[in-house]
Amino acid sequence: AFIDLTLSFVFFLILRGSKRFIREFLYKKPEGKRTLIIGAGNTGEYLIREIIRGKTPYVPVAILDDDEAKQKILIHNVPVVGKIKDLPHIVRNFNIQSIIIAIPSLSHKKIKEIFDLAYSVGIKEIKVVPSLHKLPETPINVKDLKDLSLEDLLFREPIEIEKDIVKN
Repeated sequence: AFIDLTLSFVFFLILRGSKRFIREFLYKKPEGKRTLIIGAGNTGEYLIREIIRGKTPYVPVAILDDDEAKQKILIHNVPVVGKIKDLPHIVRNFNIQSIIIAIPSLSHKKIKEIFDLAYSVGIKEIKVVPSLHKLPETPINVKDLKDLSLEDLLFREPIEIEKDIVKN
């Protein structure tokens, strides 16, 4: 009786698992913009998990990271395929439509380099996570992504002009 119960339970699990596997992996075609994630750290991993889990306009297809230890690994079945300098080659090979920079501590100089490389291959949509001092207390969400702005490309923080003093 115990063997029958155990075998029935195992077959039930196999049946349920195969149904889910077929439904989620074989018939599920990801819809959205083919997206390159730059940064395979904690923020990049969390962002990929959020994109895969929720309904977003993005489909992560590849990751770039300059860390040698992270090369050729998979993060949620998305491969780390090279370094930032490889961006033009990766965009062409993977048919990339948008880029998300998932490194909150990235310098303005490096963001400008990424922008120049992306612009040279025709990528117009570049999103960035907020910088470290602007990050929310809760983990980052896809809704928190912002378009790359002029301030992100400057080599310094923007200067606010005090118009009243200048006017006087």
